[in-house]
Amino acid sequence: MNTIVSFLLLVAGLTIFFYVTYPDIPTGRWVFWFAACFGTIPILFYPNSKTLWTAIDILMRPIEEKDFENSETDGFVNTQEELPSEAGENL
Repeated sequence: MNTIVSFLLLVAGLTIFFYVTYPDIPTGRWVFWFAACFGTIPILFYPNSKTLWTAIDILMRPIEEKDFENSETDGFVNTQEELPSEAGENL
C-alpha cells in the first residue's frame, strides 16, 4: 500500500507540475524535491500500512485458540532459549 500511494502521489504531482509549467519546464531542483517526497511517504505511512495488512490477514485467517497453544510438535524452534550445555561454549 505504501508503494501504491507513493507512486500515485508521484505521478499526480509530476503530471500537475508538468502541466502547469509546460512551455518552459524547470526540472533542476524540482525533480530532487519530488524524489525526496517519494522516499519519505512510505516511511510516514508504514504504521498505517502494517495495521491494515494485519487486519486483512486476520480477516482472511481468523485467530483461533490453537494459535496460542504451545506445542512440542508445532515445528517451531525458540531460538532465544539455549540449552544449559551450550550456554558456556560460545564464551
